[in-house]
Amino acid sequence: RVLSFDLNKLRPSGDMLNLAHYRDLWSLVRLLRQERYDLAISFYGLYAGILAFLSGARRRIGYRGEGCPFLFSLPIPGRRYEKRQHEVEYNLALARAAGALEGAEPLQTQVPGAARESADLLLEREGIAPRDLLVAIHPGSANGAAKRWPAPSWAGLADRLEKELGVRVIISGVASEGPLVREVTQRMNTRPVVLAGKTSIQELAYILTRCRLLVAGDSAPLHLACAVGVPVVALFGPTDPAISGPYSGRATVLRKQTSCSPCYDLQDTPECRRRNLECMEAIAVDEVFAAVRLHLEETASTVQEIAT
Repeated sequence: RVLSFDLNKLRPSGDMLNLAHYRDLWSLVRLLRQERYDLAISFYGLYAGILAFLSGARRRIGYRGEGCPFLFSLPIPGRRYEKRQHEVEYNLALARAAGALEGAEPLQTQVPGAARESADLLLEREGIAPRDLLVAIHPGSANGAAKRWPAPSWAGLADRLEKELGVRVIISGVASEGPLVREVTQRMNTRPVVLAGKTSIQELAYILTRCRLLVAGDSAPLHLACAVGVPVVALFGPTDPAISGPYSGRATVLRKQTSCSPCYDLQDTPECRRRNLECMEAIAVDEVFAAVRLHLEETASTVQEIAT
């Protein structure tokens, strides 16, 4: 079960003076207490620690440096980002504190059958045949424009993939990213398959498994692709790939070193303070295309080996 609250509403860039947001937050707290949870894990930050405490759970786990001493019944020394390591490693430390076994088998993400069937029907309606060579691209990033590669670059890449490599390009996204997706498609000379706003998370996860590759910035679909074992080409700018990059052995990370990158500090949504997106604009279409082609050649040889 997922109970959600958008904390961005309480950030300076949000509508933090709107009392309705605080009423919604208190309604969430009341619901958490009614459920009488045995265990609450605070993944990051003071807000999460406070919610863990207010939930009334008997066992509360979190990093000691991220909250007041009384918030956690089992505090872990330190805090996130004291050392430069991946988010997954910080999360695994919390899991171990909660009782997870060392050396356990990696989790395998499974997509329910109903989601697979509905996604297959959607692709069929969009004119995708089972043997089509598919590459997905995700131009958006829901929590900040600074993570986004420019729309003209996405359009140029998608056209080259269609024309030079003969792939069908799928564009993913949520409904609110419609204007960005339209900007990309209007700049294209070819016609991609636009699935923005048409899939659930589970359906998108399955559609990614039908793709040879995903190209994306630091976004949820990037990490979803890694979870289902799909190769990725990741485009990074304001965020540090050593901390939030693809956690996969089948990933290529493209990033340009600039004087101000990485700059994202989690205090607000990722927006460029200089308003020039230099770190993302410096990533050339040619090098992204070359990385995609290399991945496709590697997967094609793997398929050939399996076939023989």
